Amino acid sequence: MAGTAKSVGYYVGVLDLFFAVMSGEDTSSGAPTYDTPEVLAKSIEVTITPRYREGSLYASNHAVRREKRIDGYDVSMNVDQVAAATRQKLLGRYKDSKGVEIIKGTQDAPYVALGFARTKDDGTQELWWIYKGKFAENEHSAKTSGESIEYQTPTLTGQFDRRIFDDALAAVLDSDTEGATEIVKSWFTKVYEETASAS
Repeated sequence: MAGTAKSVGYYVGVLDLFFAVMSGEDTSSGAPTYDTPEVLAKSIEVTITPRYREGSLYASNHAVRREKRIDGYDVSMNVDQVAAATRQKLLGRYKDSKGVEIIKGTQDAPYVALGFARTKDDGTQELWWIYKGKFAENEHSAKTSGESIEYQTPTLTGQFDRRIFDDALAAVLDSDTEGATEIVKSWFTKVYEETASAS
């Protein structure tokens, strides 16, 4: 059947992270646009935690309606390192005339899309684009050097929400889905957008 993944592999890893700055505004009447995706960092661990809207209606002493709908994702990414230019784009930092990176309470991080691939033991991948989120300044810690080398890597956190224009939160594709070869090839060259179903 077209559009069906051919195999079921087990997740074993995650590849590089990509981001694309949302350059066009997300409104109820206009779809957002994105800059060309860039590599954010090499990933060590990525955690995506769903956030939900929930509600219950009780009548005649019974629950007559329950709703639980996904509202967004909280994302935590432990990475190898983040280049200064990437930090500035993600967090709204800037450099002064002498090249010193400035952090201010008024800095405004841009909305970005986040892309990555979860790898499976059969050689296939689960490809992701999460459409609209902002990253926050991360926690910093330093530990003295001892007898063994312990690498200290940053963890970035962000919150992603549904888009205003189309309520979309993310796009996900198994790389071995039938007919998806061309989509897979271009997955990280641009942010994937939904294709209308044939009538």
